[in-house]
Amino acid sequence: MTRCRPARSDLEQLYRQGKWDASLVEEALALAENSGEPCDWLNLVDISQAIKGLTLRDWQHVANHYSANRYASPKLLLKLINLIACAETFPALSTAERASRRIHLLSSAQSSSINCIRDLLQSGYLGTRLSHYPCLLTQEESLRRTLSANVILPSRRTLQAATELQVLTRPFEELIRHGLGEAADTRSEPRRPRVAVVGNSPAILQSHAGTAIDAADLVVRFNTVSADPGKFRHTGSRTDIWVMSPSTPLSSCPDDARGIIVSGLNSLTRPSFYWKTLPTQGRYLSECPASRWHELVACFKAPPSAGTLLLASLKSMNLDVQCHGFTRCVSEHEAHGNHHADNQARSLRHNWEAEARWLVDCFP
Repeated sequence: MTRCRPARSDLEQLYRQGKWDASLVEEALALAENSGEPCDWLNLVDISQAIKGLTLRDWQHVANHYSANRYASPKLLLKLINLIACAETFPALSTAERASRRIHLLSSAQSSSINCIRDLLQSGYLGTRLSHYPCLLTQEESLRRTLSANVILPSRRTLQAATELQVLTRPFEELIRHGLGEAADTRSEPRRPRVAVVGNSPAILQSHAGTAIDAADLVVRFNTVSADPGKFRHTGSRTDIWVMSPSTPLSSCPDDARGIIVSGLNSLTRPSFYWKTLPTQGRYLSECPASRWHELVACFKAPPSAGTLLLASLKSMNLDVQCHGFTRCVSEHEAHGNHHADNQARSLRHNWEAEARWLVDCFP
């Protein structure tokens, strides 16, 4: 029996809900090629990048569509230029090849204010302006001015924030090693560095693990962190690295945190509203490796939670990783629906059953 091809709204809903069947990419590609609409090509890029990782062949296929389309979207142009400008997206590509592909794509760009206004109205605000892309704002001025033919040129303050973001950003392992290096000076005996990863499950409030957590060389916490001294005997009080989802306000960052990891896929280079506030913290910034994200997506058939993504990223670093405040079976999730530090319910986008099995296998 032939499966019905989903409509655009169905694809977008499946993507937002985290129901990432392997066929979702193929269906997004078929929809984009059939309709030719910029919004469908944009969805294809997002879905491909999130589920399997964008290949250079994928990028070129969408770029060819842009070049052949007389009224292509400025939003699609910005996304394609941003992807080819990020060294992390296609690490094997040389600087010369990146420049060549970028120049060829820009030569086909249509500088029409009517098209820009139409894109603003039809495809939403986010991702339509150059100021949404911190990676592009740190490229050479000639590229920014070329792009400004289709989008609004950012302010000097926005350009400065992008530069500060770039200066503060560190690779994941470098950020972790830097935090552990500060603790190594106080260790009295040689041993593997000990990292306490503290989740938000209410089950931790019965653990009496506070002393063990605070004795670790590095303490990592997520999103809303409880400052209630009455809970410290279970949760501990230190925070060295704070992991935030893009929806978490920066005011939630613990005062003693020395570094911030933004959870998700390529969160520091993708278009967003929150990136301009990140440098104001003055702390080192990082994100989990994209390779870990894609490994977990293949395992869970859903986007990984921040906790699991962080643990997978630490797993290959030969560290003594200790998990606290993580649920290890579905029945625990049902008993503890909310976080211990706030009343936020668990996200429905994640495959909690598969994550619980993974946690038991990798961190018994």
